[in-house]
Amino acid sequence: MSVSDLTMNEFGLTQEEINFIKTRHTSKQLAFALLFKYYQKSHQFISDLTKLPAYIINQVANQLNIPPVICEVSSRTYDNYLSLIRKYFKTSFSKKTHYKELEAWIKSELLPAHYLSDEEIKNQAIQYLKEKGIETFKEKTMARVIVDATNAFENDLFEKLKNSLSTTDEAQLNGLLLPYKEGLSYLGWVNKEINNPSLDSILDLMEQLSILNRFNFDSATIQLMPRKRTIHYSEAFTRFNPSDLKQMTDNKRCAHLMIHCHTRKENVIDKTIDMFNRIIRNVIHKSEKRVVRKLINDVKKVYGKDTILFNIAEVCLEQPDATIRDKIFPIVGQDKLKNIIDEYKKKGPKYQSLLHQQIRSSYATYYRRMVQPLLENIVFRSNNSEHQPILDALALIKKYFDSNKTYFPDNEEVPLDCLPDKWKKRIIDPTSGKIKRICYEVYVLKKLADRIRCREIWIESSFKHRNPDEDLPNNFEEDKEVYFDELSLPLDGDVFIEQLKQRHTNALAALNGNIPKNTKVRISPQNGGRIIVTPLTPQAESNNIGIIKKHLQEKWEGTNLIDMIKEVDLENQFTHDFISYGQKIYLKPNEISERILLSIYGMGTNVGLKHMCAGNAHVSEYQLRHIKNYFLSTDNLKNALSKVANALFKIRLKDIWGDMPIAVASDSTQFSAYFQNLISEYHNRYGGRGVMIYWHVEKNACCIHSQLKSVSSSEVSAMIEGVLRHCTEMSVQKNYVDTHGQSEVGFAFSHLLGFSLMPRLANLNKQKLAQCELGDYQKYKNLQPVLTDTINWQLIKEQYSQIVKYTAAMKAGHADPESILRRFNQNNLKHPAYLALSQLGKVLKTIFICNYLMHESIRQEIQEGLNVVELWNGVSKFIFYGRSGEISSNHEKAQTLSVLSLHLLQLSMVYINTLMIQQIIEEQGLKNKLTTEDKRALTPLIYEHVNPYGLFPLDLSTRLPHLHYGVAA
Repeated sequence: MSVSDLTMNEFGLTQEEINFIKTRHTSKQLAFALLFKYYQKSHQFISDLTKLPAYIINQVANQLNIPPVICEVSSRTYDNYLSLIRKYFKTSFSKKTHYKELEAWIKSELLPAHYLSDEEIKNQAIQYLKEKGIETFKEKTMARVIVDATNAFENDLFEKLKNSLSTTDEAQLNGLLLPYKEGLSYLGWVNKEINNPSLDSILDLMEQLSILNRFNFDSATIQLMPRKRTIHYSEAFTRFNPSDLKQMTDNKRCAHLMIHCHTRKENVIDKTIDMFNRIIRNVIHKSEKRVVRKLINDVKKVYGKDTILFNIAEVCLEQPDATIRDKIFPIVGQDKLKNIIDEYKKKGPKYQSLLHQQIRSSYATYYRRMVQPLLENIVFRSNNSEHQPILDALALIKKYFDSNKTYFPDNEEVPLDCLPDKWKKRIIDPTSGKIKRICYEVYVLKKLADRIRCREIWIESSFKHRNPDEDLPNNFEEDKEVYFDELSLPLDGDVFIEQLKQRHTNALAALNGNIPKNTKVRISPQNGGRIIVTPLTPQAESNNIGIIKKHLQEKWEGTNLIDMIKEVDLENQFTHDFISYGQKIYLKPNEISERILLSIYGMGTNVGLKHMCAGNAHVSEYQLRHIKNYFLSTDNLKNALSKVANALFKIRLKDIWGDMPIAVASDSTQFSAYFQNLISEYHNRYGGRGVMIYWHVEKNACCIHSQLKSVSSSEVSAMIEGVLRHCTEMSVQKNYVDTHGQSEVGFAFSHLLGFSLMPRLANLNKQKLAQCELGDYQKYKNLQPVLTDTINWQLIKEQYSQIVKYTAAMKAGHADPESILRRFNQNNLKHPAYLALSQLGKVLKTIFICNYLMHESIRQEIQEGLNVVELWNGVSKFIFYGRSGEISSNHEKAQTLSVLSLHLLQLSMVYINTLMIQQIIEEQGLKNKLTTEDKRALTPLIYEHVNPYGLFPLDLSTRLPHLHYGVAA
């Protein structure tokens, strides 16, 4: 382990340990104590005690009341100390038999259950040896044991997969390498990326799926593998050259083909279903636009209808016996009356009828072609008998798909229970009572898309749309106490509810007493009850920030952004941890690091890899693309981000930046992007097409997590995902969000996961407070205008175990938050767990709003947190300047790599700026002069001194080579 990872707490001595150390000679006690504590922590001895940090040495010396001077000990004494320490901890030397024992444990116990990096395997191995009382191996020995165990595990796995194949299956797999069409092999066609959501794309995906469906090999072994392992093997396989496949053993080649076909089939089905959902939605939206356009063009709005009515009424009363042609038409005119009739007819039922006709026409003439291959290649399932009629309807559609009849046969039982009554009017012929076949297909497919989105209907062999029961821990009932304990929740639902009731009651009572004397908050009875809050008072200006920025600009003006990430890598060596997908590595470590940094910079600034070669003539675009393909992966970049973020926390000076943060602010920003893919969408709020990047940033500008999302995806799920999966040393206890980052379900899950959701509510004036008990309306007179329904505590109690089960699934990583939250949306309002979560969320939201209204400091805290993430958004646009800031790829993987590279670049800038600011404060003697306002305004998100563009040398004495200037004839 690295000595830089040591903390003072780890070198604290108990009285028993002090007594043991005091048995040594006074001059040798410090050396013995340091050896003792280091061994206790790392399970290995340190060879050079002087490498330990001075603060560790001083702390141990102070505990022993001796000078902090390490006296040299002889080799004989040193060996004696080692023996005494081993005896104290009851450990033994590591032997060759232990090597084999550890290798067998890694191979048979660790690797089958987890996909881990070599460093993670090493940490697990050290812990295993500790428990066995065996001393940790030397670095080279440990590395060799891990490599041997990994190779043995993979060889056994590949052999097992190969042996499960029949001769026919193996021949079919190898046949994937044969030519197919468009100059591609079968495998090349299956791997072809299809991203544009269109009818042709779905048909191409169905062709890919029909090829993959030919394989009937048993995938049980693959399904039992950790998901990360299957993804790794599949990703590695896509990077192999044909020559690599030829050199592989049969076992390895067949195993990789099997794993890749399995994961590729999942991906193809997932993408097909996503495109199907998008197309169904687009058919309806486009039809609505066409109908609205048609109505606008057709309708001539008639103005002055009240005056016309008055004139007609007046004539009718004065001359009741006159004819309409003689008296009415001269006043109004026949054409104007006709226009009034047309205007009325174009409203109401007419719109719905036209919309139905337009949707049916679009489907029947164009999109219907996708349905037959979809139903033939994809198997739909449901765990809820309530949705069986939809599956029966799909079978009926498939049965009569090629029929040329307008209606279903009279003797055919057509499932209609799955459709709402308003749709049935469009499906059933009003004269004959028969079912219109094409209309029926349209509405069944619309219902199918809705049920897939809320996961009531799932798809076989899919991952994203898999059986929702697979998201949940299958041992929850047996290990319920363990899961509740990990979430720090009481096992008894009554205890949980009583605690919440008390908090709920206290919050309402406190706010009721606070409102009369709160000069900045008012509850008005107008418009059904409104909450009115005075805007925050502007905070005092900082005095010293300008001085710090001035000195920083003078000292480091024109600092290249690429030098910043280079410095961070030289200090933390994160590129050394990048794992290659290749089988062999021929480049030197420094060459790999240089090319990784250039690739990250090219993608993170969006200038591309080609332009990175302009200032680095010794590197070609091909070489950078090779590095990108083999080293730049999502996992590698996330590990680098984690390492840099943790390093940033360690270099911060506590008296400048404060203690370790416990709160993050999360928000999204839109980046324009190519739109022929599933993730890029039109954004109503921002305008234009693009993607959403969701950031989690703490108060001192360390971004701990980033996600690429579609603009229509749930910000609540993105918020929870960042808190759970940030992989840094930070413990998140608060999360500030804007209005779009919260919901009642979001409040519920945040509480169950152990952190507080703290939104800035833009619609605060419309918020209501839930009553805890039935008598609360009379009890809290000052809150009456905004009090709403009473909480259904019984429902929360009944569903308590179930909602904890969903929460445990999120925390343990059985499913991502978006998959869980898809169950609980507006399309699934009757789900009992959703109803319970909604009630629980109302309780927690009420408690939050009460505190938010009572304490201006909370409102200020949230505002400051969100200001930081908004500043981060602005700086990201400064860095991501290439190609007008547009993500120029339709491939989601390439888009994700660009976002993670941008994140790493910006985090590196924050890291270096933090060091620069600390140095300026130290050199200028400002540490004791910093006021509260200064520390509040201090941020490393400054870039006036940063140059992200490169160098622009100008030499008037040179000309462009090979350019001839001729005179026009």
